[in-house]
Formats: sequence, C-alpha cells, structure tokens
Amino acid sequence: MTGGDAVAMAADWFALRPVAARTWLVAEPGHVNCFLVEGDERAVLVDTGLGLADVHAAARSLTGRPILAVNSHGHDDHRGGNWLFRDVAAHPLAAPSLRTPVPAERLAAYLAVAREQYAAYERLRADDERFFHLLTEDTTPRPLPPSADAWTVPAGPAPAALVDGERLDLGGRELTVLHTPGHSPDSLCLFDERDGLLFAGDTLVTGDFWVHLPDAEIDVFAATLRGLASRLAGSVREIYPAHTLRYRVGPDFLRRAADAFEAVAAGEAPGRPGTDLLRRPALRHDFADFSILRPLGIETAAATSETDGAPAELAAIDPELGAAFARYERALLAGDVATQQESFSASADVVRVDGDGPLVGPSALAAYRAARPTPGPRRLRALHTMRSPGETIITVSTNERLGADGRIVGLSTQTQVWARTDDGWRVIAACVAPMSDPNPTDDLSPAGGR
Repeated sequence: MTGGDAVAMAADWFALRPVAARTWLVAEPGHVNCFLVEGDERAVLVDTGLGLADVHAAARSLTGRPILAVNSHGHDDHRGGNWLFRDVAAHPLAAPSLRTPVPAERLAAYLAVAREQYAAYERLRADDERFFHLLTEDTTPRPLPPSADAWTVPAGPAPAALVDGERLDLGGRELTVLHTPGHSPDSLCLFDERDGLLFAGDTLVTGDFWVHLPDAEIDVFAATLRGLASRLAGSVREIYPAHTLRYRVGPDFLRRAADAFEAVAAGEAPGRPGTDLLRRPALRHDFADFSILRPLGIETAAATSETDGAPAELAAIDPELGAAFARYERALLAGDVATQQESFSASADVVRVDGDGPLVGPSALAAYRAARPTPGPRRLRALHTMRSPGETIITVSTNERLGADGRIVGLSTQTQVWARTDDGWRVIAACVAPMSDPNPTDDLSPAGGR
C-alpha cells in the first residue's frame, strides 16, 4: 500500500486556528503542532507532522500561495507529510533521514502510544466538561483515522539546504533561519523578526525536552538556549513549540529553559528515574512547567566517578567485584547488550533462570538479550551476599521497580553467582524472580512520600 492510500482526510484530523496575522496553527492535537506562515508571494509550513492525514490539503485550505515545507529537524514526527510537497527545506544534516522512509516498526510503536493517549483523553473528557473546561476545539485530541493501521511515511524530496542566518523571503515578510543544535544536530528555529514570532520546533517544548536519545547533547543544548536567549533578547513576543497542547508561550519561557538546562548540565538539578512517552527509561529533571529527560545512566555515572557505584558490601569483599556488579547494572538499564554479555562467563555452562525456565550457554543468553526490551527504571532495595567455597560469590538482591512518577510499582529479586576468572569477575549463574506488587500497606516510597 502506498503512502497516498493511507492518508486520511485533513478536515477530520487537523485543528486549524489563526494565532497571529497571516499565521495559523496546523495541529495534530496532542501529537505535533505545525504552523503556516504566509507572505505576499509564498508561504512556509513549519514541519509536516506525522503524515497520518493530508497536511498539504490542510495548509492549502488556508492559503493559495506556493508553500515551502521547512522541517525543524529530521525526526519522524516532523517530516511525515514531506512527500506531499514539491518544495522542502531543512538543515543539511537532516537530508539523509528526510530522504529515507520511516521504518514500519517505529510507526507501529507510535500508533500504540497514540491509542493509549486517546483512551486517556476519553477518560478525561467528562471531568473536563463538568469541572475544568480546559479543552477547546484546537486542543482536543482526535480519534485515529480508520486508515491508521495502513500508515506509511515514504521518502520525501531532497530538501534545499538552510544555514544559520539565512532569510526566507515570503514577499513582504521574512523568516530568519536559526541553527539550534541540542535536541538533534540538525535542529533549527524560524524567527519572524518583524512580528516577534519564534517557531521553535523541538528546541523549546512545553512538556518533556527529549535529551535522552543518542543524537541529543545536554551541553550543546544548554549553550544553544543561552545563545538564543542572548541573540533574541527583547525581540521575541510569542514562542510556538511543536509539542503538547500548549502551542503558544511567552518570551520568558526561553530564559527559563536556558536557566534549567544550565543547571542540569552543571549537575545542580537532581533527577529521578522515569520514562518517556514511549515508556523508555529516562532520568527526569522536573521544573515548574516542563521536564528535561536524559539517559538514565548519566546521573549514576556522574555520582559514581570515585566509587564506581559499587555496593559497600561487595566493595569490602573485593573492589573489582563491586565495580563489576555496578558496571552490569548500568549496562542493564542502558540496554548495553555488549557490556551485559561481557559481564557473564563465556563458559558453555553459563546459565540464566527466570519464570520461563533456564537459558544455557552464551549463544542462548545473547539471543535473549538482543530480543528483550530495555528494562524499566529500578533501584537497589537490599543486597545479601554469601561466600561459597573457592573464588565465587553469590549475590541476592531485591530491586524496586519504579513508575514514571518515581513511585514503587513492584519488586523483583535477582540472584547471581560471580566467579573470579583470568578475565576478572564474571557471572556464572543468575536467576531473576518474576515481578510482584508491593504490599499496599507497606510504605515503600523514599522518605515515606512521593
């Protein structure tokens, strides 16, 4: 099935709303906020969204002028409709992803979350109508189109290259290109200097800033935001982010985001284990009206630079054993399969046991690790050690499984037999018990609170 066969009608999916003179929100509410900016001679559509419905038709309903689609960066949810446009532009680093179809498994994963989101909205709707009256036509999530399961995102046309400082002349109106790396190397914003409108893409987000994926860099992001705040000081009237239902914020948001990123980058803002929208583990740094997500192992690595994160019980037996234990835990939470494999013995008798039975031998363990998803966040609750004859140590640990809000949602126990080999300490046997719910009468939360 082609992308065209799976594209839904624009009127049933998009929320269209004027936000300034000759400027419109073109939203997939709860998913992506695109914006149409019109001049006398042509218009620019900032991002093309998911590609679940015909964004070209939606934009065409607002303007009769030629439309240039500009991608704020090359991530899947910002280029889904590129193939519907003849003229596309982006930062040069975005070109490879924009010219490649989005893999079907990534689309399927997003659809699963989108269905969860709409179910959550339906639970909220009655309470909102009775008590809060927050949702409006342009912030109300839509049900997925009937053709959603046939959704594809084909490769788009080759984008024209945009560079920092370049001005896009729309005829009586200009947009300045601002290269803003951090969320991704190819990120950019567009700035309407005359009207003070900043189209921010994912450089500014009124929800979760995603800095936990491989192409994001916290130090670069912090420098970008501070530089942007200085460069645009006094000239921004409104900011239009690409995500959440808050599609418009005031200029102070840029300064507060820059302050927050500098605090996180400097290690001055504590984080807590959590997950992102797709339930991938992340370290969450929460601020008043947004959060910054980083890789879950970052804080642990920084905090353990001197001690290597080794539990005291193991470090007292042998510092190398403690370091090996901590290294394996970090690899587990980070989904680092290679380091997990290195932590286990290469012997043909190495075994791992869980509720599904034993896995014996390095090949069986490698296949299991490659297929399983990255575990959710957890922390060590208790550790019991015992010496066995010879150069082996048995560890039995109880771990708390944490939800996105940091509260405990379950427990597991893990038993490992560590042996000293010529290559250092290696696991020769392991057993992980199935997760169980904590007793609701037990106060398992840190410090007895949330």
